[in-house]
This record gives sequence, C-alpha cells and structure tokens, in this order.
Amino acid sequence: MAYLNFNKLIATGTLALGAIVTGSLLVVGCFGHTESSDPLQDAHLKVKVGVVNTDYPRSSSASIHAIVICLTSSANDTILETITAKTSPALNPDGAKLQTFNMAYNLEPLRVWKVVAKTMDNQHHILHVDSATTTLLKISGTEHLTLSLKES
Repeated sequence: MAYLNFNKLIATGTLALGAIVTGSLLVVGCFGHTESSDPLQDAHLKVKVGVVNTDYPRSSSASIHAIVICLTSSANDTILETITAKTSPALNPDGAKLQTFNMAYNLEPLRVWKVVAKTMDNQHHILHVDSATTTLLKISGTEHLTLSLKES
C-alpha cells in the first residue's frame, strides 16, 4: 500500500507554484513598455506657419476655415493637427490678413519628419499649401522649420 507524504507534497507544490509565479513575472516583464518615457529622450520640432497675403482674388475673397498640419516620420508615425477659429491658437477666418502660428512638437527621435501645412475653405478646397522636411532628428535635439503658405 502506498502512502502519500502530505508535508513533502505541500512543500513541493509550494516550490513549484513559486517557480511558476516568478517565471510568469519575468515573462510579463519582457512584454512591458520598452520605450523611454523620459521627455529628455524626445526630439523637439518648432514649426512657424505663416499664411502669406497675396493679391490673387481667390485668397482675398475666400474664407479660411482651417489650417491642417500633418507631420509624417520616416517610420510612418503621423500627427495631424487642425487649427480653426474655435481652437487655441485660434484662426482668423479672414484670408486677406497675414497670420502666423508658432507650433512646438515633441517627437520620436532618430527619424526624418515631413511637415505639410494647408489652409482650407468651408468646402474643403485647398487655398494655400507648403511643406518642409527635417534632417534626422537627434535625441534631445531641436530643429526649426518655417512654412509660408502660398496659393495652391
């Protein structure tokens, strides 16, 4: 007749359970967030967007409904921002006036970023457009771009 040693079984089970839990914690740790959340690791991009006043009749009569700024990285990261009369900073819908916006972005470093800015009217027609591309943004580095939105 076989006898079970419950003390040995409990001790063995506890060790096995401890090994499983420890192994699980190690495996879970492998799938955690690996990117640094340290803002000092970001790259910084400062963009000055100006709507250039022209004598073209469409710009003086058209009402600018929005400025759309799209940033796309070489790793296909995309940031889309829309400036309207109700946002901060606010857009003056009068297309005949010169307007300038200074925008700042904290971006993923070690990428090249393309910035495209467009003004649009109420029917989503593009009135002005300009674009610029950064060099490879360095960790903690800062780059400045200026876009002058002109007739499309």
